[in-house]
Amino acid sequence: MDKKDLEESRARAREARKAINSGRIGDSYHSGRYTGAGSPKAQTAVEKKKDPAFLKTIITLLAVALVLGAVALWLILGSNEEIFVEKNVPDKAVGTPVNEAGLEIHYLDVGQGSCTLIKCDDEAMLIDGGPDAKGTFVQKYLNDQGIKKLKYLVGSHYDADHVGGLDVVIYKFDCETVFFPDYLRNDTKASRDIADVLKEKSLTPVHPVVCDSYKLGGGFFSFIGPLDGPLGTGSRDQNEYSLSLIFYYGDKSFIFTGDAPESSENEMLSGGSNLKADVYLAGHHGSSSSSSEAFLEAVKPDAAVISCGKDNDYGHPHDSVLKRFEKRGIKVYRTDLNGTVILRSDGKNIEFSTER
Repeated sequence: MDKKDLEESRARAREARKAINSGRIGDSYHSGRYTGAGSPKAQTAVEKKKDPAFLKTIITLLAVALVLGAVALWLILGSNEEIFVEKNVPDKAVGTPVNEAGLEIHYLDVGQGSCTLIKCDDEAMLIDGGPDAKGTFVQKYLNDQGIKKLKYLVGSHYDADHVGGLDVVIYKFDCETVFFPDYLRNDTKASRDIADVLKEKSLTPVHPVVCDSYKLGGGFFSFIGPLDGPLGTGSRDQNEYSLSLIFYYGDKSFIFTGDAPESSENEMLSGGSNLKADVYLAGHHGSSSSSSEAFLEAVKPDAAVISCGKDNDYGHPHDSVLKRFEKRGIKVYRTDLNGTVILRSDGKNIEFSTER
């Protein structure tokens, strides 16, 4: 190193010591140049922070970041779109996980009669169709629910207050499979209308037997009655041949028995099927001929829906049945008082809503 270089090195060292002593520099000395608070670079940074245009740019960027964050949060939490998450819910017969699309059961207010729509995920089925005068009402209700096709249609038995409206439904909607009990009546308008529309639509009714099971969406249903064969000569009351079934979704179940009387309930009790259900569509519109003590003990429902007309001629529901429900702490919904009753379930929980 020559004399000139030595002098320059010493000068830089003296300058660095002065900067350290004056507090203008911390630990940012490198290659003979300091970049601390007193350095030209540091002074330039301070000047930028004080520059109004620079501050405005920083504020704008922060505002944009906040807006983008809010939009992302809304998309995750505030959107009306469902986020479907499969739940590990034990099923009862099929390995189909329950999801939040859920189950809906609509107990329609059709006056003195019965009609139930079951929507499970993207599929639907109908149990009975109410009296003849309610056929167009049921059709409109299904249309309003966005139903284009019924995977299954069940006519529990040929009483007009159960199947009177089904001819309209069968005619207006594509019905994949139709179930009716294994007997035929030709002595009523309702039964003749059913026979005519089935022929016109080239549909052959299925006569199910106990333990026949069918899948609907993420759920399934199994027939639990009747246990006897065809009605044949008509030696038994046709109510005893009401198709009865239990619909299962997740770990919840729902039972439907048409107008099955106590004699049919006893047959179901002796048939070996597990009759436990969370919700019970009261047999025969809440008549004392159904919902026996033994049957209720086996079903053990938390809630019951009674489908009946206001001030009907039969006095449904009968006081004795209401007392049985009350004694067991069964919550009661009535279409004559509450209008259409809608049940929703995710397979774990059940929620009810009513028209009134």
